[in-house]
Amino acid sequence: FIRRLQSGRPDSAANHPHTRFLPHLSYYPANPAYLESAMNRILPSIFVCVACVLGASVANASVYCVHNSAELQEAALMAQTQPMTIQIMQGTYAMPPAWEVGTDVKGGTDYLGGYLNNCTGYQYGAANTVIQSNNAIAPSMNVKGSIVLADLTISLPAPLEIYVDDYLEDLDQFIYITVERSTISGLYVSFDAPFTSVGGDVTIQDTLIVHANSDCALKFNMYGTMVPIHLINNTVANNTRDPGL
Repeated sequence: FIRRLQSGRPDSAANHPHTRFLPHLSYYPANPAYLESAMNRILPSIFVCVACVLGASVANASVYCVHNSAELQEAALMAQTQPMTIQIMQGTYAMPPAWEVGTDVKGGTDYLGGYLNNCTGYQYGAANTVIQSNNAIAPSMNVKGSIVLADLTISLPAPLEIYVDDYLEDLDQFIYITVERSTISGLYVSFDAPFTSVGGDVTIQDTLIVHANSDCALKFNMYGTMVPIHLINNTVANNTRDPGL
């Protein structure tokens, strides 16, 4: 349990406490209010995770260092059936074709950009790692558990759609969707789980929503399940249709 929380980038700032990153302590080291808030978020997850360990082992994510578009597609396909830490080298990539067909994504999967030197180093920031497509098909993911998108530019002709839908039989009990330090051309997150007791939250932080070709640059749908939405230090700008939430 402790190794799961502390793995990933060794000095990583601010990923969600319920993924493999520690919470947002490094952003606000001098503000006791933020520290108290962060600890209040950690402690419930500790008790939940201890209960999980007592009942069943926690699956460790496989790590995949991506160098080209073919490897990104392969990693996306692997993430359909197992949790993946997808470390993406700096560069420009074609959007994985798997995203075009509403790929399933196993809980505990992270798409992380900014890596260098065969993924032995990294730099924070969205501009270094670009995933793009000219295909008009709306890209989508059907997530079965928590997912992180970090340090990426995702430039697509339609907003990226992330769905939590209880027609999937093996949803995790708690699902945390995190997008941070990224630039993305529109985002739609939907929790559609009226028949399943799914908890979790959505966190969008330090992210630019730009050039979204959609009625809503940033859109949330909650049907049957209400989870908190945290919008922290984001910018919505220069969208090609009616910009807004």
